[in-house]
Amino acid sequence: MKIKVEAILDLAQLLGGRMVEVEVPEGSTLRALVGSLIDGYGEPLRNKLIRPDTGEPYRYIRFMVNGRDIIGLQGLDTPLVEGDTVLILPPAAGG
Repeated sequence: MKIKVEAILDLAQLLGGRMVEVEVPEGSTLRALVGSLIDGYGEPLRNKLIRPDTGEPYRYIRFMVNGRDIIGLQGLDTPLVEGDTVLILPPAAGG
């Protein structure tokens, strides 16, 4: 199934654009999608998303599925369906 992945700032640069489409097996979770992204885009993306000591995403990275923060869903175990949109938000600073 195809999932749209949107990213901004340095994450968009690593993905080669603000939006990419990723093919994952039917019944995949967000965790599987993140693994697929890392497999496809390599260590630079892993280093931005995943803590090396725990294998879990950094707390400051926000994942949204169809506009909803995964904190209010099932976290990385949130199931995905064909056509979902996942937004990955890195930390942003400004002033």
